[in-house]
Amino acid sequence: MFPQPTNTIQGNQCTLANSQYSQTGELEGADPAGYKREIAPMQISQNFGPDVAGSGRPNPDISLISNDFVIFYADQSTLLRLSNNNFKGLLPLPNRQHKEVFLQDLSSSELEIFL
Repeated sequence: MFPQPTNTIQGNQCTLANSQYSQTGELEGADPAGYKREIAPMQISQNFGPDVAGSGRPNPDISLISNDFVIFYADQSTLLRLSNNNFKGLLPLPNRQHKEVFLQDLSSSELEIFL
């Protein structure tokens, strides 16, 4: 089992330990020496944030992180229903505990269009 990164959310920013993630959001290569990693500032998408009240969107159960470190909150069932290729084979997530997906090939502006 991989350790969960520690997130800190303040306003519209989030910080996440700058660790190496696989495409399913799992930490790769635990740091055996216990070195502290730098904290990378992350923005939260204004249109796809965690608060969906009044938006008509289902409650989010997955976080998509763009290559420019913007977090998009979405729900996996809607993405699977509307995607003809299971979001390029990334969904459904095999491990229900790891709900973060780092999309290393997509910028936030591109991900905004997809969603």
